Amino acid sequence: MSNKRYREKDDVIDAEKIARHVLSGQPTAIPKINNGLVEMIRVIKVAKTLLSKPKLKF
Repeated sequence: MSNKRYREKDDVIDAEKIARHVLSGQPTAIPKINNGLVEMIRVIKVAKTLLSKPKLKF
């Protein structure tokens, strides 16, 4: 594999970098926000699915 990405890949260096981030308390990911367009579409789809299910009679 002569691809630059594979030649420079080193798991030891990656593991050390992640360990340093964890120990320093720095966040490694940015959480998603819940007020975007995608979230609104998801809520509508869930509501539509729930409303389309047959109602149970007791």
